Amino acid sequence: MYTITSLRWLNQAQTLIEAVTEEAGVVLYNPSRPEWPDVSARQDIATYVPPQVSPAQVKAEASRRILEAFPLWKQMNMNARSNELFRIQAGYMRDSDNTFQPARALTSEETAEEVALREAWDWVKAVRAASNTIEAMNPIPQDYTADARWP
Repeated sequence: MYTITSLRWLNQAQTLIEAVTEEAGVVLYNPSRPEWPDVSARQDIATYVPPQVSPAQVKAEASRRILEAFPLWKQMNMNARSNELFRIQAGYMRDSDNTFQPARALTSEETAEEVALREAWDWVKAVRAASNTIEAMNPIPQDYTADARWP
């Protein structure tokens, strides 16, 4: 039988307990093993304290959200199309014989594309701004992944 010197919850659901024993040091409490005493009535189990959230975790959440909406292949295509629309307006588009086409205004369809690309980029910037705001919090909240914190 182990002699327990301290106990603490390892999760918020209070299903895992870390035990410090004289015999084995720090171990995961296992109530189904006969060498463990029953601790169900003990009042001295330390409260669960969640680990501190790091800025890297927040950055990873921002990246996850951006990549979920716009995978890298889509981002590359959007960037290429945005550059193409700029070149049309600036007169930097080449035709089949490699001569520059004159600058022209975008068609209504091209304008709609440009607006959609700009809105997508504005959303990415808003996600990055939200990430910066959350990263600056001290401490960073445990619910940093909650949709309410993000655009």
